[in-house]
Amino acid sequence: MSSSRELIEKLIAERMEEFAGQDLPDSDEKILLGIKDDASWVISLKGGVPQANEGTTDDALVTILFSDNALPILMNEGSDGNGMMDQMTQMNEMIAKADTIRESINGTLKLVIKTEDGNEETLAIGFCGLDYDSPTTTITMPIHLMQELSGGSDDAQPKMMQAFMAGDIQLDGDMGFVMNLQSNLDLGMPGM
Repeated sequence: MSSSRELIEKLIAERMEEFAGQDLPDSDEKILLGIKDDASWVISLKGGVPQANEGTTDDALVTILFSDNALPILMNEGSDGNGMMDQMTQMNEMIAKADTIRESINGTLKLVIKTEDGNEETLAIGFCGLDYDSPTTTITMPIHLMQELSGGSDDAQPKMMQAFMAGDIQLDGDMGFVMNLQSNLDLGMPGM
């Protein structure tokens, strides 16, 4: 299995290649993509040119931070796609919604994935700041359910509701924040 650093560098390279030659907006907005307690990259569209540089910033529009072993899970390494990572790293779409994010969405969503070996891996997405340790909302689910729901099937929403009602998905914090995210952004998260 590839390391998270290798995977994120590959993902960024793919995104930069995908955006090359496209007519992209000029924006000062930044997306921070990182591995907790390791490396991070600042992604921007300065001058309409996609850029990704290793480093950090305090003024990211969106911050996406993974625990080290969460990235291979979220990318569904070895499958035909990158799972929910495809949606979350569409920087042009996030930047296009910058006004909505700055005006309507402010907080942190944390996804906790319970692995089969009993560990927990996390993904935190912060809008206009990131509070990894005290997120606005935390969603916890077992890995098998996360993989099932992130497949993009038409029945993901009903399955998520059933799993929530059965107690297989726990939601702690502000339910309104999740509803706001769901109505304003497509994060590609399971059932959202």
